[in-house]
Amino acid sequence: MNIRPLLKDYRFWCLALSLAALSAMAVYPAQTRQRPVYKLMVVVDITRSMNAEDYRLADKPASRLAFVRHSLRELLGRLPCQSQLGVGVFTERRTAVLFEPVEVCSAYGELQKAIDALDWRMAWAADSRIGSGLLNTLRMLKDKDTALVFISDGQEAPPLNPRYRTDFAEVKGKLKGLLVGAGGLRPVAIPKFDSRGQRDGVY
Repeated sequence: MNIRPLLKDYRFWCLALSLAALSAMAVYPAQTRQRPVYKLMVVVDITRSMNAEDYRLADKPASRLAFVRHSLRELLGRLPCQSQLGVGVFTERRTAVLFEPVEVCSAYGELQKAIDALDWRMAWAADSRIGSGLLNTLRMLKDKDTALVFISDGQEAPPLNPRYRTDFAEVKGKLKGLLVGAGGLRPVAIPKFDSRGQRDGVY
């Protein structure tokens, strides 16, 4: 049998390469890669100032809270499997944990829905004492094996007297985490809403 014409046929070489790749896969069917995993509790400020619009999404004005939701969805998509994510909300002087950290791949759909549902109307009070809220969160989490991501625009309402700043001495060094600022560098108006949730001017 003359195999020279066969060797000149590109289909022969494609088949040969495919067989070689399949042989390699048979010898080494799986590859183990080491990747870091994370256990995070994300707490989001849902006070009224988070409705201020100083971001843009899809070339349209977006509120701080809308941008936070967008960023959390991106974070969820980037976390490797076996990582865990929990979500809480902050308003007034305390944080409410919506759910403890859960595995991101098995609970991906539920986590997406929870992030999409974050809304200023979930707030139980109008005040915003961020230092007190952060301290309350640190107290809750200090004995848990999780890292905190606390997201706020830093807008105190009513303005805080510097003489009464929160003392964090009792929780210092107890928990790892990150404070994330939301909002732009220029002051913008805070939208006002009526009892039906319709926009009704600014504060």
